[in-house]
Order: sequence, then C-alpha cells, then structure tokens
Amino acid sequence: MKRNITFNLRDQFSDEFENLEVKVKFINGYILIQPKGFGDACSADGKGWPIMIEKYQGRMRVIVWGDIMEEDPTHTIDLSNAREDNPERIKELQKELDAMT
Repeated sequence: MKRNITFNLRDQFSDEFENLEVKVKFINGYILIQPKGFGDACSADGKGWPIMIEKYQGRMRVIVWGDIMEEDPTHTIDLSNAREDNPERIKELQKELDAMT
C-alpha cells in the first residue's frame, strides 16, 4: 500500500508555514518516509527513503539516514522505553497514586 501525504509544516523557530510533500510507503512490514527533497546515499534523487520504522527482534525502532553521504544509518532509535506499558512507567505511576492516598 502506498500513500502520499501533503501537509503544512511549521518551522518551529520562525512559525513560518510551507507546503511539504511527504511520501509514506508501507512495504514488506516496513514503514518508509520520504520528505520531498530528502533521500539516502544509495538511491537516485527523488527515490530514497531516509526514515524507516520497523519491528526488529520484537522491538519497535526508527532508523534514520541523516547524512546523504553515508550508506549506513546515522541513527537507530529503540522505542522500547516509549511503550505505554513500560514497567518503569507503571511503577512511577503507582508511586504517584500511592503518594496521593
């Protein structure tokens, strides 16, 4: 399944808006994201996908190719600690509830 999305992106510093086309592609269990004008080292211009979301060894992660001159990803972000059912988060919430009573 492929889907192209166009939306207004606000510059967080200047509050200026510009239209930016972002392509999102779901393929082989991956979510690929391509903001127009951004790519990766191994793809022709307009064909690269510099952001990927995947599940790997049971963990959700985001892979980013933040440097178009590098073949390998520059960032791999494990989202395990962002899970809403994270045991550490549940412990902290329980502490807060106990403190209220």
